[in-house]
Amino acid sequence: MCTERTPSGPTEPERATITDESALEAILETDTLVLIEFHADWCAACSLVTPALRQLQSEYPFTLARVDVDTDAGDSIADRYDVSGLPTIVVVEDGEHVDMRRGIQQKGTLRTLLQRNLD
Repeated sequence: MCTERTPSGPTEPERATITDESALEAILETDTLVLIEFHADWCAACSLVTPALRQLQSEYPFTLARVDVDTDAGDSIADRYDVSGLPTIVVVEDGEHVDMRRGIQQKGTLRTLLQRNLD
């Protein structure tokens, strides 16, 4: 299993960088609420969503799993969740795909998404 948990600063929570499907499965099996962030380095819109997700991590109990669609694992995971554009955020609760948002999302929209799935 390959996953890299990356802290981005002294007070910021970790983000799991998913490098294969087994790494994602391990997170989905152990964590209650997971937001899967599908991104690509070349995607300018993706870079606009990431900071909001990172800020929300300090407010809500969820795991942020980042999948790079430019890798073989990223492509197969994207196919599994029917990702057709970037950025895409998939919400998985207790191992079940419960919601999805495509495109640039404002922090308030992401907050509402989290609150709805935490209740």
